[in-house]
Amino acid sequence: MYKCGGLLPSLLFLCSLHSRDCSANNHNEAKIQFNTVQAWAVKLGTELWHFGDFITRRKEVQDSFKSAQVESRDGEKLVQSMADDIHSMMELKISAVKRIVEAAENMAFDKQNEPIPEDFQFYNSKEMEDPPELEEYDSSITTMEPEFVIENVIPRPPSKNAYMYPNHHFSNIPVNVNFSSVHVPTNVYSWAPDVIRGIYWSEGLDTHFINNYHSDPTLSWQYFGSSSGFMRHYPAMKWKADPVDIYDCRTRAWYMEAAASPKDVIVLVDRSGSMTGQRRDIAKHVVTNILDTLGNNDFVNVLTFAETVEEVVPCFEDSLVQATLGNLRELKLALDNFETTEIANFSAALTRAFELLEIYRNNSGGANCNQAIMLVTDGVPYNYKEIFEKYNWMYDTPVRVFTYLIGREVKVVPLQVADVREVKWMACANRGFYVHLSTLAEVQERVLEHVNVLARPLVLQRHDHPVVWTPVYANVTDPKVADYLWEQRERAEQKERFMSQRRDKALFNSEKEQDRRWRMRQMKQGQYSEIGNSQYQLMTSVSMPVYDLRHNEMRIAKILGVAGTDVPLSEIQALMTPYKVGVNGYAFVVTNNGYILIHPDLRPVFEQILKPSYNSIDIIEVELFDDDRGPRNFSKELNALRKEIIDQKTGNKVMNVKYHLDDMKRVARMKRHYFWRGIPGSPFTLVVTLPEGYGAHRVTPPPTDDIHRLSLTYKNVSARQYLNDKWTVHPDWLYCRHYDKTFKSPEDELLYFLERVARPGWRWPLKPRPPEHHKAKVTHDRHNVSNELTIANDCCHPCVYSLRTDNITKEENILLQTDPGQVLGLDESATLLAETFFPVGQVVTDDLHHIKVRR
Repeated sequence: MYKCGGLLPSLLFLCSLHSRDCSANNHNEAKIQFNTVQAWAVKLGTELWHFGDFITRRKEVQDSFKSAQVESRDGEKLVQSMADDIHSMMELKISAVKRIVEAAENMAFDKQNEPIPEDFQFYNSKEMEDPPELEEYDSSITTMEPEFVIENVIPRPPSKNAYMYPNHHFSNIPVNVNFSSVHVPTNVYSWAPDVIRGIYWSEGLDTHFINNYHSDPTLSWQYFGSSSGFMRHYPAMKWKADPVDIYDCRTRAWYMEAAASPKDVIVLVDRSGSMTGQRRDIAKHVVTNILDTLGNNDFVNVLTFAETVEEVVPCFEDSLVQATLGNLRELKLALDNFETTEIANFSAALTRAFELLEIYRNNSGGANCNQAIMLVTDGVPYNYKEIFEKYNWMYDTPVRVFTYLIGREVKVVPLQVADVREVKWMACANRGFYVHLSTLAEVQERVLEHVNVLARPLVLQRHDHPVVWTPVYANVTDPKVADYLWEQRERAEQKERFMSQRRDKALFNSEKEQDRRWRMRQMKQGQYSEIGNSQYQLMTSVSMPVYDLRHNEMRIAKILGVAGTDVPLSEIQALMTPYKVGVNGYAFVVTNNGYILIHPDLRPVFEQILKPSYNSIDIIEVELFDDDRGPRNFSKELNALRKEIIDQKTGNKVMNVKYHLDDMKRVARMKRHYFWRGIPGSPFTLVVTLPEGYGAHRVTPPPTDDIHRLSLTYKNVSARQYLNDKWTVHPDWLYCRHYDKTFKSPEDELLYFLERVARPGWRWPLKPRPPEHHKAKVTHDRHNVSNELTIANDCCHPCVYSLRTDNITKEENILLQTDPGQVLGLDESATLLAETFFPVGQVVTDDLHHIKVRR
């Protein structure tokens, strides 16, 4: 292939020399004729055209598009096709989680009285070791362990250990796909009775984890988070504590939103004169931990009270705010500002809280579900029964009251016994929970107990397991760490600005210096830092609660924990087919709160640090509509569009928008056509936007054109030989993916599939369907075991059929009997069983038994 790099400079150089000669001899020669210059231009243009025609292979490109057609992009069909594909993928994940939930509930019941072996060992994620480097490993070298002499220590068997190996499907993290491992939070003792018993019976989940992964190779991390604190995750991995491990699965969105329904919460903090010193510190820690258990579907406010009742954040006066990361951060920062003084006015505080909750309850505002008051104090003078009768009991107790009594001396001082009794009564009389706290160390574990109380309505019905999808979040990164790093960055930047201004105030305020500082900042952070350039991986999770089906003596409904699996956003983006949308269009996903889940303009990272509110970016803050309004002054038309998208309706609309180019260096205006459709079974809505005019059409060659040409014209040439190095894959577009093999480049991966497409008789595999086994679940009363079989029909409630065991002598005599007693016929029973256990599309055609059952 010829290179054109030196041709144009040579031509320009010759023209330059000629012009110099003309200038030098201008007085001796006649003027150049117009026809001569025109002939030069025609000749030069002809040569350049032929040269460009040869370099670009114009004729070959035209020939390749001879059979192609130009068609308009149908936005409605496009958004429906994408939504269906995403829904199918989500159904696979939900089915996997359902199998984990069912297995966990049965295992906990079956092993409730089984003793734990004294030599029981488990894989502890924190204690697992990385494989040693062969060149550094020397078996003759041993490290002497220090000897500790501690009395009354119960010896525990060491944790299991195994080698981990990098796996590209799990972001090249060293894992072992043969089993799961257990993560235990720092503040939880792994050998506590409840914890070790849960670790013991949950070991049987490994079989279901592995089967799920084999059935669906796209599955990411699978896990079961226990209410006692531990988390069993698959595959096993070495847990990195960098710099410390503060991870607790019970404070993650996938656990909190599945374990309890959405709620409105008002936290009342006593700031009377007695709440000083350690009591004040414990109170702040309690409030912080309560806020950590809230998510985007919850609403909250924090009020302090002495003689008067005040919001810790003045902007949140007389309101409940959504519990987004940004709002929670403001509430936590404001806790440092309140001062203790005077005497606590409990009547005013409780009245203010009940009245605010009543306003939201009557107006269907806030979470529109559960409501709770969290009272943090060091003692109350009496129980305020009249307030509860007026605002809570007469409405059938819609508000739960949780009380947190602070102070070590209440256990030993007789005068404080009355305080304990009254505070405990306030919680018990209002369907809440009472907690006594005397040290900072016990705060986190005791605060989490309110989650089990709020989960009781779900556990009591025992049948429905709500499916919960979380908003976007960054893998295992704790929001508290991100807040700390963000605060450190702001402090360092503030210090640097202060020192520069102090050295030379005039220079610091000059426009030239401000421009220079801005350019340096852009260079330092690499323009607008995107998630692809950072250590974070964005994802969402699907989770379901796991109920304790055991009947305990106290008849207390208890939640065992939450099961779930991660879904990387990259997997959803792969189904949004950017090659169909085109380079001028894009697709994005919005949650039921109006927040962005996926968007090409979502920038959650700044200078390699997660932004404080990265998962609560509203759609109308990203889509910049061109209506000449000021910031946050949104039109009624725009709010109506947002509401339709949130309500998961189907529609389309043309809007004038502004969009940026080249990392916001340039701005343009254009018309875009928006198409939206809700994704069934999820809180998400898919939106596709296409430009009006340019970009609204696409070239569509026959799908088998290149394959036919390859097989007919080049019979003995493989796809790799035919394509050679004449092509490349768009870096942001995904056509196909292999989950078991790794490739050096996207081109090699695509070639792998092209070579198999060319093989005789090769067909693309059918899209996987979620197994139907959860529709045929063997259930039994935990007191009277029977052979009932639950088969779901088209209604919301399943029909229950039982096997007629009295006539099971031959294969064809298996009949089903309905719950009222009606016996189904032979054909009807066989058909129902066949459709349940061997649905269409999942029958093994080589298995004669399957074919026989289907018949």
